Amino acid sequence: MGSTNTTLRTLLIVSVAAAALLSKAARADSITVNWNNDSSTLLRTAANVALTQGSATTNNDGALIQLGYFSTGTTTNNFSGTWIPLTGATNVNPTTIGDSADLTGAGNGVFQFNTTFNTGTTNVQVYVSGFDDGAYQTQSSVSISSTVPPDGQVLAIRFFDPNTSQYNTVSTDLSTWKWKSPDNVSSININLATDLASLEWESVEMFGLTGTEFKTVLPIPEPSTYALLCVGAFGMMALRRRIKR
Repeated sequence: MGSTNTTLRTLLIVSVAAAALLSKAARADSITVNWNNDSSTLLRTAANVALTQGSATTNNDGALIQLGYFSTGTTTNNFSGTWIPLTGATNVNPTTIGDSADLTGAGNGVFQFNTTFNTGTTNVQVYVSGFDDGAYQTQSSVSISSTVPPDGQVLAIRFFDPNTSQYNTVSTDLSTWKWKSPDNVSSININLATDLASLEWESVEMFGLTGTEFKTVLPIPEPSTYALLCVGAFGMMALRRRIKR
């Protein structure tokens, strides 16, 4: 009798453990990234004008801004490799300047995002679905997993001027800007104002353009981005001529 009970107990333990493993496998792990700036760290055009938020009461209609990383970026060179956007990767609900959770508008040159990444999908939740009036889903260019992006990957923020088709990218070596493998517990908090002293700019670090911090001064390098900014064939040819010069 005792042997039977022991066997049943063992089977029960194994069944519970197996159920827990199956439950975990079926449940996507997630991580939330909060990224923002304020009126003291506005993102601007090359002419020093704050990037447009579009209509204050509408999301996704301001100047494009993306959270992402460079494929071989490290603290030695944050801007090494190919740019990989984790938000705003398509024309479907791009993350833009001025987007807000309550649809009152963050303001020109301002971004304030709460983004949740789940493993196994390219869908990224912006703000809280079912709670925030301005909630929507944007797209990542890669499917999030336990290894994509790599744990500890240095993150960056790229922003664009739709009128001139120029951009810039900001990053930093701070640990608070490093990706963490989704675990349903961790979060990442990026704040340009708080991290101001340690910010690094692609225009300065890669091209030596001093005095261009916070400004969109670089010509867009990737053809895929033209479509996001609604730049037509004529605009592409004009921009390429400018790059060659």
